[in-house]
Amino acid sequence: MGAYPGEIYTPSPRAYAPSADPEYPFHDRTARVTSCGRICIGNRKINLSQVFVGQILGLREVNDKTWLVSYFDYNLGFFDNSNQRLYNHLSGIELNHLTRMNRKRMVGAARIELATPTMST
Repeated sequence: MGAYPGEIYTPSPRAYAPSADPEYPFHDRTARVTSCGRICIGNRKINLSQVFVGQILGLREVNDKTWLVSYFDYNLGFFDNSNQRLYNHLSGIELNHLTRMNRKRMVGAARIELATPTMST
């Protein structure tokens, strides 16, 4: 039989230094994800995910009622004032208050490219 992990473990000589909070210079505001996985904007609570608990997200208003939510360089999705959920792409948003021209302008203004991480070999 081999040794137990506690018998061979040695602590790292390097001190742990947590990374700095992300900055979002091209966003209108930031929000920290609550312990229940939400971001709060005013009196609205947008359900996101507990995966992001404690993380700071960037919020950019891309239309009068629609916000883009980003985590570092990844665009996570959108929410609008009438919904309290995050949608992962424009077609998922109920855009009945937007005209077709406004949708095109919104996409162009935000330069939206929803990030899908790819594996590089």
